Amino acid sequence: MPYSTINVVTDARGIATLTLARPEKHNAMNHEMMIEITDAAKALGADETVRAVVLAALGKSFCAGGDLNWMRAQAEQDRAGKIAEARVLANMLATLNALPKPLIGRVEGNAFGGGIGMMAVCDIFDALTATDRPYKASVPLDRALSILQSEVVSGHIDADLVQLFSQAKIYNILDIK
Repeated sequence: MPYSTINVVTDARGIATLTLARPEKHNAMNHEMMIEITDAAKALGADETVRAVVLAALGKSFCAGGDLNWMRAQAEQDRAGKIAEARVLANMLATLNALPKPLIGRVEGNAFGGGIGMMAVCDIFDALTATDRPYKASVPLDRALSILQSEVVSGHIDADLVQLFSQAKIYNILDIK
């Protein structure tokens, strides 16, 4: 399915990258983006060739939270309309959280509101500060290995991915292309 607010690419290793693609709006979420993220997460979860998913964003901000125009429109809704739209956001976060593959957040720039929510549902994430200094905000290595090992046991990922991860060296995320 073609998307207008996100990009999804899967490389030859089975690593999918779901990229928020509204840099002119600092990747602020609107109804369309939340529906597209939910749809993409479901498709990636069902794709047996996908081994892990990286959540990233274009531009200076990871995610500014809710789009102001979308938020204004929600303020004018009746109670049922507000509840329905809140469910769209909740469903997006629940779908990302339940993704049957490791979800790795590559967070560059600011994150507010729903952007923090997306970070919270990642299994592991790295964040960069505005000064382009790596700022590690991930789970401890032993916990990450435990998460990945449980994914191997449940058949969601291959053991060689855990082997690759466990032998990884300390890196500067800015050097990764």
